[in-house]
Amino acid sequence: MWLVLAFSGYTIYEKHFQLHRGGSIHLVRGRELASTELRVAAHAEAEAKSLVGTYEDTLRSFRHMKAIYANETVYCLQVRIDGATYHLAGPGGHPARGPCY
Repeated sequence: MWLVLAFSGYTIYEKHFQLHRGGSIHLVRGRELASTELRVAAHAEAEAKSLVGTYEDTLRSFRHMKAIYANETVYCLQVRIDGATYHLAGPGGHPARGPCY
């Protein structure tokens, strides 16, 4: 135990008492953020369909997300991030750039 404690102290000393030196943090933005949000919302839509029987009125917890159309069989979700618009037409669709059609 003393050996581990000594090694930890030496490691911190060698790094000049800075735990996180170097490296970088990947911030999710733009297309990647839109894709993630749309996939999460599509999962919420699928869950709502299984519970309620329709895709209508299920996106209250998503701030920038809009359901352009939603009924008992199909939906199209749209989000605007960093000046660009992305959509996902479902069920079974994939996130794509541009508005819902």
